Amino acid sequence: MARPSLLDAAQIYPQRHIYLDYLAGAEELAPFYKYYPANQRTLSERMEQLAHQKTSRPTLGQALLEYNQQIGAASLTLENAKLLSDGQALAVVTGQQAGFAGGPLYNVYKAITAIKLAQHLSQTTGQPVVPVFWIASEDTNVDQINQSTWMDPQGQLQHIRADLGQTGQQVCSLTVQKSAIQAFEQLAQLMPQSEFRSRWQGVYEPFASEPWGQWFGRIYAQLFAEHGLVMLEPHILYSQAGQIFKRIIANLPQLKETFAKTTAKLSEAGYKPQIDGPGRAMLYYVNHDHQRQPIDEEKELIDLAQAHPERFSCSVKIRPLVQEHLLPTVAYVAGPGEVSYYAQLRGLYEQLELGMPVIWPRASMTLVEPKIARLIAKSPTAQQDLFTQDQPDQSPPLPQAEAPGSEVLIDLAKKAGDSLERLANKIKTQDRSAQKFADKTSKRAQRDIERLLRRGLEFLNLDQQITRRQYERMRMSLRPAGKPQERAFSLFGYLVYYGPAVLEQIIQAVDVFDFHHRLVYLDFGVQNNKQETMERKV
Repeated sequence: MARPSLLDAAQIYPQRHIYLDYLAGAEELAPFYKYYPANQRTLSERMEQLAHQKTSRPTLGQALLEYNQQIGAASLTLENAKLLSDGQALAVVTGQQAGFAGGPLYNVYKAITAIKLAQHLSQTTGQPVVPVFWIASEDTNVDQINQSTWMDPQGQLQHIRADLGQTGQQVCSLTVQKSAIQAFEQLAQLMPQSEFRSRWQGVYEPFASEPWGQWFGRIYAQLFAEHGLVMLEPHILYSQAGQIFKRIIANLPQLKETFAKTTAKLSEAGYKPQIDGPGRAMLYYVNHDHQRQPIDEEKELIDLAQAHPERFSCSVKIRPLVQEHLLPTVAYVAGPGEVSYYAQLRGLYEQLELGMPVIWPRASMTLVEPKIARLIAKSPTAQQDLFTQDQPDQSPPLPQAEAPGSEVLIDLAKKAGDSLERLANKIKTQDRSAQKFADKTSKRAQRDIERLLRRGLEFLNLDQQITRRQYERMRMSLRPAGKPQERAFSLFGYLVYYGPAVLEQIIQAVDVFDFHHRLVYLDFGVQNNKQETMERKV
């Protein structure tokens, strides 16, 4: 099996400064996390804290087991659900909204990270540790769950969207309707008639009137049937959350003040907070139309929270606290945005006397298909360009100028750069107030000239020559729409093309103690004639 290539996380998420500094263990962030940075020592400390924690958690009862039975979970998952329900296991938790057709690849990477981290802890400590996926179906933003992206046979991106309306209802109250079934059919039509299509289309295909969250849960229950991943939606456990909801409502003013102070301190440390607006709602009341209404220091709701906790719903600020109250969480597996917003939450945990788990960065990957790998071999600088284009101050090296005509391009680029510099200097001498503008404009233009030259040399060099169409195919595959692949494509397409071996290779590639971004070269051949035809087109 080909060894994955490693990239620095900054090449993929250059603007996620809190996340990057968290990975690096920057001292400036230490006050904002209970366990920092994430490593094996902090895991041991957290497990020890859980062992001596006096806080009693509610019994989860049969709800967790019954939910996983409903979505068709395998025996190992059901065993894990029972261990957790009976209070005999700790948990490694992750979660995400219930995305269309299983959501983007990073959802899968979250699940695998949680599975492998839980396995590691179970094996090294002898304490049962269960991986849990919290399906965030209490949200109301359907734009985060109603779409998927894949490439058509011509290599063009196609964005598939299901019209779920703008009901303002919680996702857990929605069911699969005709628009979602039609959207999935459109997505499936982009796939080849491979030997794997029938099986995986059966796994991913939605059923009419199926609860939306359960569609998502059913997919993951089948993907990870052999790995014991416990799926849950918050509404199945909120009947046990009355105590924590009462405490939150009773302490809302103090919690808001703590959040605002922590956010201000984070800004003073030089970071842009992930969660804006300290005044936004922390907790919601759910009306009979499954719409969320913000709660603002309404003490009269305390008794209602005890009697009917299922009528309440969490914001992103409060969800981790309720999660910790319900589940004995060793670590929460988080993406870059989540790692960032947890920096604003430590004070809330402490105010409610809850333990803050270790915030564990999820695996981050780009899958490189065999045909794309061959293009990379022909043009390694093109790959470098793709993964540095979001870092304007770090231009990749130019291709070697060996092809006929390259000297002319280099000379023209040098003259253009020199002329631009003289122009900027002239303007600065005439108008000192324009100095910053001239410098910034000149710097940006110099980068554009260099990029244009690099592109020209790339296509002139016969030893590394790829066509513009091939370059675009690389870009669409590795950086679709200019964003990380893991945030665009679903695993569904790769399973149809390559079968279950692709999931197994991804699982093997995940190293939970290495936070680099991985280029995972899929090392199996073409599986069907249609793909061979596509490859020839490329």
